[in-house]
Amino acid sequence: MTAIAPDLIAAYRATDYVAALPGGATTLRVDVPCPALAAYLAQSGADSAGVITAYNPYSETREPEENRAAHAALKDALKAMGLNALACDGTDPGGDWPTEHGLLVPGIGKTALRGLATVFGQNAVLWIDADGVPRLELLR
Repeated sequence: MTAIAPDLIAAYRATDYVAALPGGATTLRVDVPCPALAAYLAQSGADSAGVITAYNPYSETREPEENRAAHAALKDALKAMGLNALACDGTDPGGDWPTEHGLLVPGIGKTALRGLATVFGQNAVLWIDADGVPRLELLR
């Protein structure tokens, strides 16, 4: 059971997550294998990754400056943890939701990812094993 509304879960699943991999932008989709991401993880020596945002906590719209400040704080937190991150923006193919800037974090552990998401008030994250398949992880 989750406290997240079914329409929000459907929106998260329908989102295109566009990751700025070194070889070029790659679109990640929930439960769809991404060979480019699997190859990147293998090349970087990471056996997992996560996608996280600090935008619009609990999917409640915030002012642009609040979102920018939260995104900067997330980047600082990851840097303090010794983790590198690549841009990974969530876009709604239907255009109903504005793009949210997020980060693809290779090598982050699932517990750390979920903890950061909770600190930044997020409903969900994407978890990616070495197979390159993004899986939606609900947090509430």
